[in-house]
Amino acid sequence: MIKKLTTITALILIIMLSFGCIEPAHAASAKKPKAPKITAASADGATVIISWKKAKNAKKYQIAERSANKVWIKYKSVKKSKKNKKKYTKANKYRVVAKGRKYIVYKYAYKYSVIRSLKKTAAKVSRINGEGLKSNTDYYFAVRSVNGKKHSTWKTVAVRTGAYYEWITVNGQSFKVTEKEAISLPLPSVPGAAVNKSSFEIIPQRDDVYDSFVGEEGDIRIQGKDPAGYDAFYSYDPPIDGGGRFYCGREKYTTWDERERYGYLSYGSLHMGWPTEFNINIYDENMKAVWTLDGTEPQYDQEPKYIPPSEYPFGTWTRSDNVLIHGVTTSTTGISEVRWANSSGYYAPRCAPIAVWVKLYYKDTLVEERILVEQS
Repeated sequence: MIKKLTTITALILIIMLSFGCIEPAHAASAKKPKAPKITAASADGATVIISWKKAKNAKKYQIAERSANKVWIKYKSVKKSKKNKKKYTKANKYRVVAKGRKYIVYKYAYKYSVIRSLKKTAAKVSRINGEGLKSNTDYYFAVRSVNGKKHSTWKTVAVRTGAYYEWITVNGQSFKVTEKEAISLPLPSVPGAAVNKSSFEIIPQRDDVYDSFVGEEGDIRIQGKDPAGYDAFYSYDPPIDGGGRFYCGREKYTTWDERERYGYLSYGSLHMGWPTEFNINIYDENMKAVWTLDGTEPQYDQEPKYIPPSEYPFGTWTRSDNVLIHGVTTSTTGISEVRWANSSGYYAPRCAPIAVWVKLYYKDTLVEERILVEQS
């Protein structure tokens, strides 16, 4: 009996010793990691790239963004004592404010950001809220090492983002479109319609409303200025089921007061999401508009020109009357040939593609220009 008890006791001791051997290994894996050493911080456009050396005992890393104006948030309340104030009052990290018998400890307002991989020692930073980083702006980031529930102190770094850019493809050719850098873009090829203008000059700009040059389905939207300082835009929807649409333009008068005093170009009403007429609005006796439908550039001193529907340059025309392909007006009107309607007035798809080019002049100075090339 004594021998059996001795054997059982020995087994219990072996088991206890076995768990004792495991514990130190577990404790070692949970050691507090060293802070990472940041080796580089740069920006590719509005994308921030931060690199650091692998830190001892680190299992993963976290990145945080600190507001540039050093916004503080409440961190914790502690009992008021000299020891606690000394503990929490650290330069560039904590701020302690006395509130009665307690200290309120404040910490920098960090906004955690998404990174490509927490386990790598380099990461691209983007916002969780999806707003993205602005171009040419100073940002402040911090990196720390993590091992289980333990983590190192934050290591901070300042980064200035670069100019925003995107790559777009027009007629199979790639172009790098960079914010505030002038670029000459070709007019996209639209099946069945063309204009004799080879390129369009634009200086891209961004704001809170317009935040992208490229859409999800390959459509392109660029707004900005032209080299002469006019507001400009460049828009393209790639062909789908044989269609395609290109729209570009520039204008000098941009406020409503100016537009309603002098005049402007616009679309008419919409039918099933598509414009039904190209409108010319003229309010000043010195204004004049000229336009073409055959892809040639309108001229200030051009004469009106009608042709039979059979001679329309872009396919078969569904209307029975003659087509005014070179128009001139000094009063408000609509370009009826651009309407999405047949001769009876019923809205119907137009069989022929169009290439509308309109210029609006104040005396002999160009104040607005629009080009619409479309296969409906």
